Amino acid sequence: MLEGCTPWPDEFVKRYVEAGYWEGRTLGEMLDEAAEKFGPREAVVGDDGTRYTYDDLKRLSDRLALQLLELGLRPKDRVLVQLLNVAEFVPLYFAMAKAGTIPVMALPQHRLHEMGFFAELTEARAYVLPVRARGFEYGQLAREVQQKAPSVQHVIYYGDDAPPGSLSLKNLLADPIEERVSLSKLAEVRPDPMEVALFQLSGGTTGVPKLIPRTHNDYIYNSRALLDVLPYSEDSAYLCMIPIAHNYPVTAGLQTMLMKGGKVVLSQSPDLDHVMKLIEKERVTVFPAVPSLLIRFLNDPGFRQHDLSSIKLIISGAQKLQPELKPKLEEAFNARLIEAFGMAEGFNCFNRLTNPLEMRLETVGLPISPGDEVRLVDEEGRDVPDGEIGELVTRGPYTLRGYYKAPEHNQTAFTSDGFTMYERR
Repeated sequence: MLEGCTPWPDEFVKRYVEAGYWEGRTLGEMLDEAAEKFGPREAVVGDDGTRYTYDDLKRLSDRLALQLLELGLRPKDRVLVQLLNVAEFVPLYFAMAKAGTIPVMALPQHRLHEMGFFAELTEARAYVLPVRARGFEYGQLAREVQQKAPSVQHVIYYGDDAPPGSLSLKNLLADPIEERVSLSKLAEVRPDPMEVALFQLSGGTTGVPKLIPRTHNDYIYNSRALLDVLPYSEDSAYLCMIPIAHNYPVTAGLQTMLMKGGKVVLSQSPDLDHVMKLIEKERVTVFPAVPSLLIRFLNDPGFRQHDLSSIKLIISGAQKLQPELKPKLEEAFNARLIEAFGMAEGFNCFNRLTNPLEMRLETVGLPISPGDEVRLVDEEGRDVPDGEIGELVTRGPYTLRGYYKAPEHNQTAFTSDGFTMYERR
């Protein structure tokens, strides 16, 4: 495993493999299997009109993986990725998995304070970012990051007006390098499924976000476990207006949809009118959102002027949704609603549509995996009695064992037997 990361102990590796949680697949192989199964079906739609089938995603991710290798990037090299919800994010995400490079899943709002830290900490070799977005010029940020972290040798821009002489993501995607370089090169760099596939970010409540290593094995299993909870099908269309790099839309949206043959619809704007028109046009069936946005929908006078009848499932997360609002939302959308609780570190709880009404109204449901171990402990680490307040600690087949290059923090963030500690509840 990449130096600076905490691996699972051998006994837990054996346990999770024997239980069938870890299948020994890579994220790139997951995509290729989906393409083989669902080939011509539409997989990803951008709000700028870009549309990719499953076959397109395989072809473009293979192509871009070769491009990354041609640039001199090698397995385990880290790449800063800071994009909006554009369709091109998806082939890039899987291309990095195929090339063995490790994306740092940054957010569009991050600036030099965060991006410089990520670049220095990971010794990143490349940086993928927009030319500009939402009134901000990212080119200056890229130059400042390179000054702070000289390891960043390649800057790849998304946009039609990339600076002269710079690399363009769209140009790399358009160049049929596979006609010059054999795809067999990808087999030579296939990553170990136990290796880090990507870095997610912690909530950052103690300063700059910490980096969360997620492996191919645990990240695929995270999504596969969610499919036992979420009623997705080939006819599902998942709307992603939450930043796509977030853990939640990747595991519960992008990867789960691809496993089932559904479609992911990407919105770059949270503007309600824009989102509602996109729901109408693409016949969105799954609508994930935070409570504040759901409340804005309910209070928006234009809400009932749009045809939102395609929506079958609302998923609320990130903060508590008041119980009295849930029936109102289900009535307004004529759809079912479930609440979820989770973190990029791993552990997820989801309500099931089959849960009793009181559970769906008052709780965030149950853990998604039989391998999840959940405890509430006091300040001495002892389990508290039922009904008492304690600190949530968890352990399982998709929950990290340590933050990246954070040994001092890991001493206080994890119990001696590997449980992750979160917060007082």
